[in-house]
Amino acid sequence: MKKIYSVILMLFVVSHLSGQLFTPDSSVPPGTDWQQINTDTVRLVFAKGLENQANRIVNMVHYQTANNRQSIGNEFRKTDIFLLNQTVIANGYVTTAPFHSKFYTNFPQRSFFGSTDWLDILSIHEYRHALQFSNTLHGITKWAYYLTGEAVWGTFFSLAIPPWFFEGDAVMQETALSYAGRGRIKNFSAELRTIADMDKPFGYEKMVNGSYRDFIPDHYVLGYDLVRFGRQQYGNDIWAGIFKDAAAYKGGFYPFSKALQKRTGMRTPAFYRKMMESTRLQVMKKEISTIYQSPVDKSDPATYSKPRYRSADQLVAIRESFNHAAQFVQIDLKSGDETTLTPVGFGMGEYDVNDHILVWSEITLDPRWSDRSYSNIWKYDFAKGTTTKLTDKTRFFAPVISPDGKKLLVIEVNEMMQNSIKIMDLSTGSILKEIPNPDGYNYRFPEWNGNFQVAIVVQKNNLNAIFNINLNSGEYKLLIPFSTPSFEDLSIIENKLFFLANEGRDKGLNDVLSYHLITGELFILPVRTPFLTDMPEAGPNGQIALVNTEFNQKRILVLKRQEGKPFSGFNKEPNMINEQLDEALVSIIRSENGPIVDQIPQKQYPVKKYHPGLSRLTLHTWLLNPGVNDVSIILAA
Repeated sequence: MKKIYSVILMLFVVSHLSGQLFTPDSSVPPGTDWQQINTDTVRLVFAKGLENQANRIVNMVHYQTANNRQSIGNEFRKTDIFLLNQTVIANGYVTTAPFHSKFYTNFPQRSFFGSTDWLDILSIHEYRHALQFSNTLHGITKWAYYLTGEAVWGTFFSLAIPPWFFEGDAVMQETALSYAGRGRIKNFSAELRTIADMDKPFGYEKMVNGSYRDFIPDHYVLGYDLVRFGRQQYGNDIWAGIFKDAAAYKGGFYPFSKALQKRTGMRTPAFYRKMMESTRLQVMKKEISTIYQSPVDKSDPATYSKPRYRSADQLVAIRESFNHAAQFVQIDLKSGDETTLTPVGFGMGEYDVNDHILVWSEITLDPRWSDRSYSNIWKYDFAKGTTTKLTDKTRFFAPVISPDGKKLLVIEVNEMMQNSIKIMDLSTGSILKEIPNPDGYNYRFPEWNGNFQVAIVVQKNNLNAIFNINLNSGEYKLLIPFSTPSFEDLSIIENKLFFLANEGRDKGLNDVLSYHLITGELFILPVRTPFLTDMPEAGPNGQIALVNTEFNQKRILVLKRQEGKPFSGFNKEPNMINEQLDEALVSIIRSENGPIVDQIPQKQYPVKKYHPGLSRLTLHTWLLNPGVNDVSIILAA
């Protein structure tokens, strides 16, 4: 008996303490003053200085727990959330063993979520995952949890329920509960629409498992369209019952497909085909005349992105394929010749180019601390063919070169989520000037307007606008008023500001607009590519370059700019239930009483210091580990 107790004690002492992996002080350097808000629903751990953001997250979690569980199930488990602010990676996730979530505070420069505040999106999307996990404790999965704890619990429900459902349901929630969300961003489902338009669309198995030959949308896209189709056809509570039966392994093997068949009469492959037929009917196509189209290589289909004019006859873009990692390429618009410039590193962000240099931001991971990273500026010299690192251990984004070629404007986002504009010397990387941001805006897509002004997208309170900032005086001039569409890819030429508005006035398409910087007139351009207009760049000689999503590739098209039609402007108030949304999505939004972002209480929760130590450890996994000669017990906390 003493031997058994000794073995158990030894295993407890030396076993892997998972708590050490997910607590913030183990993944970032020591010295951070960690605080916490601890309620009956959530414990949120955060760095001192982020109290306002922490209260907002806790209020959103409590609101959803009380009001937005019915479509997935009524169960919930208390969740630990760690708000981490020393990484520049925009991400979040929920996991088991132990059951917790991480929110990374740095928002993405290219907004895949429209105008919604970044932490609001995380509070909706990631907390939906927490509610999903909480509602898997049924049948076999429940017994697996009781017998072994969280490690095997996560394995059991992951085997029963496909990944596309977890992510598709979470994307559905961010779409229903916010002013934007990926379900309203028209380029989100573009790849799936091209596949739906095929004579014989790919089968379910290929769409789920992926391909090394064809481009397949990820499970976020597939999942959203399947979840939306299910709620549209069978009611807003259809998935809660399917989810519960699948987690319980009712019917044995393939429990999710059998639960789906029980309620719809279709197994998963047939349900997928029905959804694709519905999507095919919504596809809008139009043949267009182009000046240039990037080539089609059926043996190695490529994805092009972010075309930028180096000169009237030359474009720079990013190209990647199955056989080639992402790299900058230069395209001669007259001959069609393509030249490789330099590889693109991890987490490459926005970039800019002139006749002499190419600059971009790139993420650098800290080799020691898993939740600390940097965004540094890199420079490529066309004449020398060399690449150099301009900054080190910085948090700089979206570099743009001044018209005189001497300065670089960057956006800095510090660990307290505060944005600032900095002007750098392009040759040395030294900071010349910082522009005040008294209203606490989030910045995106800066574009020089002469040598002393910059046009820029700003985001605040779940709305976007475009301002012109005088870099000498710091004066802000409003160009495009605050509204819900996502504004992207600014370019200025001939006293006109061109930009993309992801409003989808015509279902499934984006709009390219121009704003006259002198007269203040706003025009909408007749740019309609076969499937989707994205990443436009206005260029010399009346041209516009853009990316069009097509089957198995994303191609660069160069078009002749046409005269636009006067546009009255965007809605200045949140208008997420209106004629721009189809009836099915309106029904889903209303079933969740969304959007909720303006309904969240502003309760101030008590904040206490978070003390690392044994008090934070909670036993989460316990299981027998049979060996050849003996049996051991694994305990993890």
